[in-house]
Amino acid sequence: MSFTRYTQNEVDKHGDTPITAIELGRNPIPGMINKLINILESETWSGISFDTYYHLFCILTLSDNTRLIVEKNETINISTTIPKQIEAMRQVPYVPGTLTLNEMLKNTSNMMLTSFFTYDPFVNNCQDFLLAFLRSSKLGTQETGAFIKQPVKDLMKGTPGFVQQAKDAVFSLASWLRRKKEDLGLRKGGIVKKRRTKRFGSH
Repeated sequence: MSFTRYTQNEVDKHGDTPITAIELGRNPIPGMINKLINILESETWSGISFDTYYHLFCILTLSDNTRLIVEKNETINISTTIPKQIEAMRQVPYVPGTLTLNEMLKNTSNMMLTSFFTYDPFVNNCQDFLLAFLRSSKLGTQETGAFIKQPVKDLMKGTPGFVQQAKDAVFSLASWLRRKKEDLGLRKGGIVKKRRTKRFGSH
């Protein structure tokens, strides 16, 4: 697996620029995702609400003042489109002056191995990715770790297998659709030029 074409383009442009600051952000999951999860699980979960689900991401500020969001949904997303509203934020207290996005991605990949590109809403989600993103580069504190990690895995207890399979299918389809959208040049109404896919750190 590899980055989407859009994310690879951002990595190619900004991957070697030093990072000057890292902020963690947290927003509620959009209502449509909650509705989808409720449809999948309304018959099988006993009184467990998904209303408190949040999506976590980080914002990198680079030495040239570029700001990038780094997050993991069904695919890894790296973009200059920053959310206008962020419900809660935490600053990562220390970032070495020479650290770059390419280095952090490489460190994260080395730590996560085959889990780097794959996604599971319970056991390999945005929280797990962000923890690895920071810890693999020796960043973060107990406070930032607590901010990132929610007890999502506890919700897996008692979930019938067919519900989990349904969720796996939903997120696999979402990943496929995002890639197809880029292949057709439909991302955000713009034309995406065809290009050879490269891994991070390559030029």
